[in-house]
Amino acid sequence: MTWVLALRAELNIPHSLADIGITLEDVVLVGKMAVKDAAAGGNPITLTDAEYSLLFRDAVKGVL
Repeated sequence: MTWVLALRAELNIPHSLADIGITLEDVVLVGKMAVKDAAAGGNPITLTDAEYSLLFRDAVKGVL
């Protein structure tokens, strides 16, 4: 994790989605859409729309 965070800093990759202007305005909608996305079937575990919403919220806020 330390290496990834250092590389991200070195490459100037933003820490959070908020850093690139994404907000929590549609957090529930994102969760609902993620469950229906065809790519969700490739995930190693099945998530609910609420779990996708929490994941998105953490990404927006930069929670590791």
